[in-house]
Amino acid sequence: MIKREAEYLHIADAAKKLGVSTDTLRRWEREGKILPDRRTMGGWRLYSLETVEGIKKLGGAIRG
Repeated sequence: MIKREAEYLHIADAAKKLGVSTDTLRRWEREGKILPDRRTMGGWRLYSLETVEGIKKLGGAIRG
């Protein structure tokens, strides 16, 4: 199923919801810990609400 744009968060919104900085999300991506669900044609990272909730549930596991 294709998700509508409204079901995705831009990196700043995802970071705020997670209580981390955008730099942290970018670092986790570089380290292979997480991946954005989509990228726009302009290269913006988009995270689904499900992904953000999953990251929240992992909590300290992803930070370590």
